Amino acid sequence: MNDKKLIEIIQTVLYGKKIDDLPSGDTIWDTLLEAASRNRVLYYFASQVESNYRSCLSSVIRKKIEMIISEGNIWQERLKNTLLFIKDNFSKYNILYLIVKTKRNIPYVTYDVDVLIREEDFLKVKEILNAEGQFTKHPGKQSKNQINFFGNDLLTIDIHKDFTWQGFRYLEKDIVWKKYTNTIIASIEVPIPTSPIEFILYVAHLVYERRYITLLDLNNLVDLSNVISDYSTILEQTEQFGWKNSFLNLISILNSLSYHIYPYFRKVLPLSTEELKISEKGFEMPYFIPSLHVLSSFKEKIVFERKIPYWDIAYYIYTTFRYHISGKKRFPYYIDWLKK
Repeated sequence: MNDKKLIEIIQTVLYGKKIDDLPSGDTIWDTLLEAASRNRVLYYFASQVESNYRSCLSSVIRKKIEMIISEGNIWQERLKNTLLFIKDNFSKYNILYLIVKTKRNIPYVTYDVDVLIREEDFLKVKEILNAEGQFTKHPGKQSKNQINFFGNDLLTIDIHKDFTWQGFRYLEKDIVWKKYTNTIIASIEVPIPTSPIEFILYVAHLVYERRYITLLDLNNLVDLSNVISDYSTILEQTEQFGWKNSFLNLISILNSLSYHIYPYFRKVLPLSTEELKISEKGFEMPYFIPSLHVLSSFKEKIVFERKIPYWDIAYYIYTTFRYHISGKKRFPYYIDWLKK
């Protein structure tokens, strides 16, 4: 079974739709579970399989599904406890904060929570949390604007005072505080940026840090785009901070992947970008951003910043090499969270 068919089945299950030709045999189900894990939707995929297809599974696969759900519930509880920890400690000292890059359209397993605070509260937050756990510096230039907090039975908390990646700013931080909203994550109500800001942050994360796209990413970006009516802020910010071409290149990739996956074509953003042609044979999820697009993003950054991002280039070469020698299993920032 090719990768496109695997993703189509996973997508159908995720959205609770009926599968007419449900696959049979433990081998194909193992392959589906592995593909779901690589695309960061394993927990919810297993939950949907348990709810809708349990009677069709062998006892071996049932046990695996139960183990996945049980393990995923532990991570969901950690996410909930982490959000409560942030809410209780920051609210107690009137620290204004936003949970960023954590909201998803389906429950998923994550290892960290990103929090944005105001620059003037950065040192105060370190003092508040100092007795609750320990801090580590983020590698490279990122340490100037980010610290990572580790507490018992909590996810890692990445605390940001600005939106940058290795010294490169891709969004005006003040615009985020002008308007934000609340949402429910892991049953906890938390403040988050507006949808256009979340969209910018998400795309920047894919372009400059991850450089690959999972099914979870694509589904979430499509959902975000559905509630965005004004794209002017998005385009203005990407142009202001010198990464508009890189942004539009990623949009063309997302639109092409969307074309392959959804039963009807849903553009991630209705922008007049030239579509990247992805053949069915070349379709693979997670989808790694082509090297030419990555090099183009480096070039755009170099021209705008007038300096060479040596660390980023070295990191890209290292992670790409590691990915291929691992047999396409080791991703830059994500490894399968449940080993069989």
